[in-house]
Amino acid sequence: MVRWLPTRKAVTPSERIENPHVKRLRDAIAAERGAAEADDIIGAYPLSKAPSAGERARWAEAICGELAARYGADGAARIREGCACGPSKDKMLKARAARRAGGVAGLIEHLNGHGAEAWLEGGEIHIAYPRCYCSFVNKLPMPAPSSWCDCSAGYTKRLLEFALEGPARVRVVESVQRGDRRCRMVAEIR
Repeated sequence: MVRWLPTRKAVTPSERIENPHVKRLRDAIAAERGAAEADDIIGAYPLSKAPSAGERARWAEAICGELAARYGADGAARIREGCACGPSKDKMLKARAARRAGGVAGLIEHLNGHGAEAWLEGGEIHIAYPRCYCSFVNKLPMPAPSSWCDCSAGYTKRLLEFALEGPARVRVVESVQRGDRRCRMVAEIR
């Protein structure tokens, strides 16, 4: 595990968190484990609003290590999934409209026209992206921790559950940050 050496004072529960990635992570930890524990973890790993690539890399490694140490791989994955950014309401509405107009096939066609390669295989939706679109880690000098990418499952789950108007279980099966040639999520739909 990487030792985090903050360059700024620790964040206390009463202070405003400026970095949106940190805020989403704090909220995801709070949803899983409560506000006090979230504040304890985030307070130990402060991050400025506009950190350098090196600071982002060290922070991502340290926070993912801390989550895994405290909650194990599955618990850390649930938290990372919960702190996903987006998708925008507009993107979700367009995906839902495509699904309503053409069923799952219409949704797949829509996704294929909007920066993803999507297909249905064995009752699962596969969505692949040619590169890492995560603005926090895609320009780092080294790969992000493998658990960082679990937030992509959360992003995809939000999009698909909204579009399908029902539950979806999403997992990351390929990741550029993990050394794969693309990012690919697989969604079990019911």
